[in-house]
Amino acid sequence: MSQFANRSEAGEDEIPSFNGSEKAQASDFANYFCSYSQIFHQKQMLSDQNRMAAYHSAIVGNSELFKDKIVMDVGTGSGILACWAAQAGARKVYAIEYTDMAKNAEKVMEANGVSHIVTVVQGAVEDVVLPEGTEGNVDIIISEWMGYFLLRESMLDSLIRARDKYLKPATGLMFPSHCDMYWGPVNDKNERLACQQEYVGSMGDWTEFVEGTKGMYGVDMSCLEANYEKEQEEYYILSSKWSELPSEALLAEPCVVKRFDMATCTIEESKGILPGNASKFSFSNVTSDETTEVSGFAGWFTSDFRSRTDEGGKDAPKVNNPVNLTTAPGPYTHWGQQVFYFKTPIILMAGERTDIDGEIEMMRSKDNARLYNVKVTHQASRYNKTSGVCMHKNGPTEVVYQIPFTTSLQSQQPPIDLRVTMADMKKDDKVWATAEDDLAKGSDQDKYKNEDKVKGAVVRPSVKFLDKVGTSRFPVEAGRYRLYVAEACPWSHRTYMMWKLKGLDKGIVGLTLTGWKLENISFTPPYDDYHGWDFDESEGSESSPNYYKEPNGFSYIEQLYELAHPGFREVYESKGQRPYYSAPVLFDEKEKKIVSTESADIIKMFNSVFDSVGATPIDLAPADLEAEMEAVNSIVYPKINDGVYRCGFSTTQEAYELAYHSHWSGMDAIEERLGNQRFLCGDTFTLSDIRLWVTLARYDSVYFSHFKTNRNRLREMPNLYRYLRDVYRIPGIAETLNLPHIVKHYYFSQRMVNPTAIWPLGGPTTDFFTKDTGDLGYEPYQFPELRDV
Repeated sequence: MSQFANRSEAGEDEIPSFNGSEKAQASDFANYFCSYSQIFHQKQMLSDQNRMAAYHSAIVGNSELFKDKIVMDVGTGSGILACWAAQAGARKVYAIEYTDMAKNAEKVMEANGVSHIVTVVQGAVEDVVLPEGTEGNVDIIISEWMGYFLLRESMLDSLIRARDKYLKPATGLMFPSHCDMYWGPVNDKNERLACQQEYVGSMGDWTEFVEGTKGMYGVDMSCLEANYEKEQEEYYILSSKWSELPSEALLAEPCVVKRFDMATCTIEESKGILPGNASKFSFSNVTSDETTEVSGFAGWFTSDFRSRTDEGGKDAPKVNNPVNLTTAPGPYTHWGQQVFYFKTPIILMAGERTDIDGEIEMMRSKDNARLYNVKVTHQASRYNKTSGVCMHKNGPTEVVYQIPFTTSLQSQQPPIDLRVTMADMKKDDKVWATAEDDLAKGSDQDKYKNEDKVKGAVVRPSVKFLDKVGTSRFPVEAGRYRLYVAEACPWSHRTYMMWKLKGLDKGIVGLTLTGWKLENISFTPPYDDYHGWDFDESEGSESSPNYYKEPNGFSYIEQLYELAHPGFREVYESKGQRPYYSAPVLFDEKEKKIVSTESADIIKMFNSVFDSVGATPIDLAPADLEAEMEAVNSIVYPKINDGVYRCGFSTTQEAYELAYHSHWSGMDAIEERLGNQRFLCGDTFTLSDIRLWVTLARYDSVYFSHFKTNRNRLREMPNLYRYLRDVYRIPGIAETLNLPHIVKHYYFSQRMVNPTAIWPLGGPTTDFFTKDTGDLGYEPYQFPELRDV
């Protein structure tokens, strides 16, 4: 797939894909530029080494074409292309620049000793006046005219007019000579979800605004909600996003949706892919070794510097050293890719193949001719790879996207390539994931991390292990893995519930429960007395006598971390940081390695990865509910799961009040939602319900008083309380809830909140969960067994 951009043309050698190996060749030119804000954009362009080296190779590497020739550089900017043309032997170069950068370009020519060859002319290329005899006599036009996805914010119109007026018709060359627009399906789930979560958050802010305006000022603004929602959807979901995708994000061989021969293309062609002439695309046999998604389509372009291929240019000089510049996923270019995310992704199921067909139109925006709207129509069909039977067919789906004027990354320095960094780190097995890796992989905590820059606010530490079962390193095997759970911790409780519901207790995944103590949590050095969760065999009961017995004989979870990654504590303390021994832990007992400590990933793994070795075939993450689940999670996690902690661990009144109001906005939203349906996503119990329920189960016992969330008790919220008791009835759920263990942990271990370490004796008991369950209005929930294993 890495060679998709390389093509052979009749009578020419194959064009090599340019990989930026000549990075140093243009570096001296950057030294002429200082950090004035007026040339910041040019600095960004000069930092794009793939762009720089491609143009340098095309010009200097074909100096015989430039020797004694007249050259025009359209949109010269800093003037570097014009400078190279002069150094390649051009007799005369006209560098045209509309903006005041023309003055800086003149300085570059003087500094490089080519001002006698290069004449910088400020003005639009359509309006400038050049010496008599220039029209129709330019040998080569060079230009870096390409915009994002080739056409957005491009100068193609101006370039075509310059070509028609100045270039020699039969022998003149255009550099670049040919440009192709590429289109392909990609997996970019984290960014797709981030866009949806920003949209959901914006709508949540609107609700608070309406309620506040009405309550404080007596004016109801809700009549504007439809317009506001449309604007937010267009901005967050129906706008393409600049991205720097890795090559592995591409799920199929891409296709060309439009080709430009720069010697012959017309103004009409530059307007896009017009209605009535839509470009069709087809991606057959899209597969994945594990269940994943098509997040959307990505668009990018390639530019070739090669010989003319049009009939009228058969007498033009040949380009002996052709060059290809690609902006495909992989190596950085400042153009990146434009990604068009789906509202609802196309699910790729392991063991199946998916065919995706459709067409694309691209038209200029009515408001700005340099911007574009893109209409994409597509449909997908899923087939069993073995039998060829069609499993599902949807569509056709039609969506109109806008390619906006600005993007969040286009004015930044080239992003750090975290993939390279982490690949280097993982060469040493003693080195584990860092916070940067969390951001690259998108941990649950980092996706919703508290961004409040308020003194005393809480920022939850990132999880450190993010591998998955079902890979070559951690293959699926019954009896190989063990789940370590701290029953008091809601994040651990999530995984315990899934372990029980999926029947992993049938010898598929082992289980060890920690004790309730988490002592000596210090936030200032030294950290010698902190060892994480304890293991206490005396906690065992007749129903689970072996679950509290740690098979290695360890006393603390710290020892498990050190077994898997010797030196774990030392690395933290060398940086003056407290070691972070979190639970849950999914542990590979065969290799003695930690697979994951991210509860969100673990419950997703448990949902399907062990089905082939005997797990109960129920599905808590139906593909058709994925988008809805993520939208709900974007409220549940930051405002409720983490929201109670942000209230309880705040150390200033300001931080606490912000967290308190945010938390209750989330609780009220879910209370309202559950007034109209049984579970968070309708009548189906999902992973989102597990995420919510673990917090609700602790609410009146702990959070109401200990964490100061005391506006209402849960039993005063009729829909949430009904929901709490309804879920409790699901077979297996009650067995995972240890209320005495939970209460003792919070009040004893969290000395920063409760310095006396005294735990209360009163509070909800089992009756709180079983009261009046016969009046809930539903029969106890039964999971449909959907999977064919």
